[in-house]
Amino acid sequence: EEECLPMAMPSGMEPDRMKDIILGRGGRANHHPANIRLRKMVEKYRSIYEQCVRKDKPLISMIFVNHVRENWKGRFLQQDNTTNEWKEVGDKRAIEKISQLMREKVKPSKRKIVRGNELDLKLLERNRY
Repeated sequence: EEECLPMAMPSGMEPDRMKDIILGRGGRANHHPANIRLRKMVEKYRSIYEQCVRKDKPLISMIFVNHVRENWKGRFLQQDNTTNEWKEVGDKRAIEKISQLMREKVKPSKRKIVRGNELDLKLLERNRY
């Protein structure tokens, strides 16, 4: 499997607030609107992810990566600590980010079963990554 090479964004460009997922720790990533949107979407499917066997979990994460890239026209970005430029990460790092979100524990009072999901998990049947 080929990993995408990081691509620097043109100087001075910022991530799109509603489309781009930013990787990192702290308030900036936690409060970024696209990251909030992704966390809400992930919460809808967490129970499915938790019930899957280990080998299928990266497949589910890849579906989310593809959904962000294809449906949102978004990217997974990380800021370079030296240059402060935003760089797009490859599939491997994006899958790790989704898997991390899937493993996060939600307080029982906040966990809900939601109908009418945004993501079609039937893609698992058609696509094997």
